[in-house]
Amino acid sequence: MKNIFFIAFVSMSILNFAQSDTLFEIKYHKNGKISTKSVIFQNDIYWGYAKAYNQKGEEIYSMGTRRAGGHGSVDFYYFDNGAVSKAHYTSQPDGGIQWGDVTHYFDEMGNITNIEDNSSDMYGHPRLQITYEPQFEYKENPIKQEVVPCAEIFESEVHVINLSGKSIALNVSNKGNTESKQQFIIAKSIDTILVNTYI
Repeated sequence: MKNIFFIAFVSMSILNFAQSDTLFEIKYHKNGKISTKSVIFQNDIYWGYAKAYNQKGEEIYSMGTRRAGGHGSVDFYYFDNGAVSKAHYTSQPDGGIQWGDVTHYFDEMGNITNIEDNSSDMYGHPRLQITYEPQFEYKENPIKQEVVPCAEIFESEVHVINLSGKSIALNVSNKGNTESKQQFIIAKSIDTILVNTYI
């Protein structure tokens, strides 16, 4: 009787285990969080799903997969940091002429940047291509107030001293600028006159 209960217990445990997910493949971000996983159900070995996550652990992609009635599968491609860069989904019904071929492109933060659809519905028609503009968060840098000390200002005075003992006339102009010509008369001997002040 004990053996019957033991066999029943083991059978129920196996049944419960068979209903849980079996993970076939898991890829990780460098921060340890799951990047992608492909799952197929133990109690139905023909059906499953493929999902991708960003570095925060948020789901960014999900697609059902199958190995019955044809196929449906996802191939993932990755950046160096483990983030998914591309998810290529293909599917085809068993014996049918239709096919699915859709590729999602991602940036390293997990945002969709482009979708290409080369499925049979698009055959002979313009290819569907959806481009997503990247979202940038603008942050204004505060202006740091700075005090810049000015250089000291110096004045230079030009004096002419008459030591000739006679009255003289003095013509002064800036080099190359005859229009700035000035005339000074020093009437007394040993007299001094201020010609100009320069800063």
